[in-house]
Amino acid sequence: MQDQFQIILPATVSEKDLKAIQAELNNIDGIVNAGRVGTRGVDASSLNMLFNIATAVFSVAGVLLPLAIKIKRIIKPKKISATLKLPDGTEIALESTTVEDIEQILKTLEK
Repeated sequence: MQDQFQIILPATVSEKDLKAIQAELNNIDGIVNAGRVGTRGVDASSLNMLFNIATAVFSVAGVLLPLAIKIKRIIKPKKISATLKLPDGTEIALESTTVEDIEQILKTLEK
């Protein structure tokens, strides 16, 4: 079984930063099918990257926490906003949420 997740980024993100984020997605065990959804997200002000987690093999928190940490490292110095959207509609603003809070949110979702 695979659950679909999104990373929502502002449309102003550079191609270099998009590629860096996509590379991080593809380098984490448990993440499959990472890629962009067209050139724009739901609205003209955002870009979406979709990915799946093989939840039959990996826990959601075990995959998303390292991913969130890596994305935070990419976006923080560049002051890029990024939102992690979970299949249930929960959205986590990565630029303003602490790693500890992200961990708690993910643990709650697995219960």
